[in-house]
Amino acid sequence: MRCRFRASLTRVLSVAALACTMAAPLPAQLSTVYDNSSFDTFITYAFSAVNATRIGDVAQLEGMNRLLSNLSIQLYNFSGSSGFFDAQLELYNYDGSIGPLIGNASVSGVGINGNGTQTVTFTDLDLVVPDQFAFVIGISSIVGAIDVGLNIFGPPTIGSSDDAHLLVDYGSGIQDGTTAQGEGNLYMVANALPVSEPSTALLIVFGLASLTCAAQRRAA
Repeated sequence: MRCRFRASLTRVLSVAALACTMAAPLPAQLSTVYDNSSFDTFITYAFSAVNATRIGDVAQLEGMNRLLSNLSIQLYNFSGSSGFFDAQLELYNYDGSIGPLIGNASVSGVGINGNGTQTVTFTDLDLVVPDQFAFVIGISSIVGAIDVGLNIFGPPTIGSSDDAHLLVDYGSGIQDGTTAQGEGNLYMVANALPVSEPSTALLIVFGLASLTCAAQRRAA
């Protein structure tokens, strides 16, 4: 005999609605998974000085959250003039070498003062990242006589990174460039959310439906 749901559909839906309410997850907790913003080395790699189109680093994240929400980098302007620029971020898988692109983001119209520092935050990334990834930064659409570069900070207090390597693109692809020990950690702060899991509410609904089906079989 086929399972029939109509007689008890209202009851099933009512219980299912209650189950969904009880199974609703708590608000996801944002946490910092990488942070090396504590110690400024006062070293900056200017794009113009190294003749690079992009400069980057590799980061090993801490904790369990891997849904990347935002990522911040810091730049310095060697020129005494103020200006504006656009910043581009690219994230790549990394396992000793650059892997597939994970995602990218950009921020337009960033202002920076002469001989000043500016922190740029790429927000609402919503990217699932592995424990270790590579990130590279490029700049474009420069307005004004500015000469910017990426700031180097000390070892991270959250996460880890090799402080003797930088990723550099001289126009022919990203290369792993060796530099002096202690001069290879780009400023980077990253915050992430837990990766969403399938809701248990749906499992409860299917379970209730199966129980109802079995009960109707016995009644028949």
